[in-house]
Amino acid sequence: MDYPKMTPEELAAKYLIPALRARIAESLIENHKLSQKEAARRLGVTQAAISQYLRGRRALWKNLLVDDTVLSAADALAAEISAGNLDQYTLTKRMSLLLDYILRHRLACLIHKEQEPGLDIGQCHICEERDVTHATQLLAISRGLDGLPGKGESDERGGGGA
Repeated sequence: MDYPKMTPEELAAKYLIPALRARIAESLIENHKLSQKEAARRLGVTQAAISQYLRGRRALWKNLLVDDTVLSAADALAAEISAGNLDQYTLTKRMSLLLDYILRHRLACLIHKEQEPGLDIGQCHICEERDVTHATQLLAISRGLDGLPGKGESDERGGGGA
């Protein structure tokens, strides 16, 4: 089995975030009648980015976002953005939560397989294991501990204070 070379974060930055922004931009423009310029301002991107999303030059994978939960969440974000109910911080936090959902539920595996054809997505569980506290692992790394827990192992070292 080939192990993944691209991290979940790289996959998200290159493919998932643009796909989510494209879905939200389309909803803002088509369903909520915002201009491209206003949609861009509210999403925190340029008008040129919105134009590329709409023309399909960015977010080439948006059609793979077919999970009902993801689509509903993206549409709900668009509605809140349109109503002026979200500040940039809250939008960023909700996008991050949505990305975690996509990764943990293996919704990005086909995109990853397309980018790394040798990857056996049936054997890769990196994204599913994201519920392990990243801070605990970072603390272990910073202390020079080399045996971080793998899948199914408990992490008894990272708990206490330094």
